Amino acid sequence: MMSCNTTKTGTNQRIEYTNITDRVSSYQTIKHTLRYREYEDNDDKELLSIRIEANDTIPSWCFSKISALTDVILSDQVSIIEDNAFYACKNLKFINLDNVIRCGENAFKMTSLEIVSLKTCKYIDDFAFSNCTKLNAVCFSSAIKKIGDFSFYADSSLTTIEIPNGEIGNSSFMGCANLKKVTLGKVTRLGEASFMGCSALEKIFLSRGIKIIEPMTFQNCTNLNSILLPEGIEYIAEHAFQGTGLKQVTIPRSVKEIKSLAFANCESLKTVFICNKNTVISSDAFNNNVIIKYKQ
Repeated sequence: MMSCNTTKTGTNQRIEYTNITDRVSSYQTIKHTLRYREYEDNDDKELLSIRIEANDTIPSWCFSKISALTDVILSDQVSIIEDNAFYACKNLKFINLDNVIRCGENAFKMTSLEIVSLKTCKYIDDFAFSNCTKLNAVCFSSAIKKIGDFSFYADSSLTTIEIPNGEIGNSSFMGCANLKKVTLGKVTRLGEASFMGCSALEKIFLSRGIKIIEPMTFQNCTNLNSILLPEGIEYIAEHAFQGTGLKQVTIPRSVKEIKSLAFANCESLKTVFICNKNTVISSDAFNNNVIIKYKQ
């Protein structure tokens, strides 16, 4: 099996693959132009390991539901993985995606991928890597523009992610139960419920480009006991931090409004510091026993 190394340099995660070519001679090489649903649900044992050439796109459903498939090597030409292309290939453990610009909806949903390197990827569509329970490392491109809704939903082996840019869609990382640390570079949007139910989350570093903490963004992140909210945030929406482990919060001067139940059921939260006396606070934004102090 191919192996890889995951290293960190500064704030950038780098995933290096080794021994990728060791078994190329044993791969089934596909050179013709691929067609929609061409190999879907195929039980041919020769499709255990494949090398794809002479294609720039992997069509929709082309390799979906192939239970035998474990390894895929893409030529440098391949830049688009269309919707459902490898959907439910339950034993797929490796594919090189360094030259891929777009991963379509459900493209790798319910696969056994362990490491994903997206060095040039700009768009990760809805559910693209959802329910990949063995996925433990993802390297996002600095060119990333959008991570779609539910794109990494319930990926229970993820522990750390670094996202340099772009927008994060609704429920993108919801239910990643072992995700402990999140670093966001110049991310401009966190979608609704984007980290909801990430019960192991302890640290998150927010970027200054975020203006709204959307509904349920961190709801039930029970181990999140501290967070630095940067200047530039204008609204904290309903249920945004409900049920977290926060112990103390400072609301920056830029915040105009804190919505209903934003910090409800935060049982460890005793004191909140508000930097702007004009911030509008819903009457049930915090538990009744929370002390609110205004800072100059």
